[in-house]
Amino acid sequence: MEILKTLHYLSSLMQNIKNPLGTKEHPVRVCRDLLNCESQLSNDKYWIDPNLGCSSDTIEVFCNFNTGGQTCLHPVTTSKVTR
Repeated sequence: MEILKTLHYLSSLMQNIKNPLGTKEHPVRVCRDLLNCESQLSNDKYWIDPNLGCSSDTIEVFCNFNTGGQTCLHPVTTSKVTR
């Protein structure tokens, strides 16, 4: 029984690698990658990891799927630069 649980767990891990969800735990490289895995997504915030390293350096972005999977970064601060 333990072997079946392990196989099911490994299968779900492989599925998340093949078709990531755009979550913090299962980020994509860019929004277009998410669109390639699932064509019926709504414009919303998703998690990306451009270097696909460990998931601890993921960033939340806005994905615009109406423009082919455009990745939009938002500034961390709202202050303006004055000249």
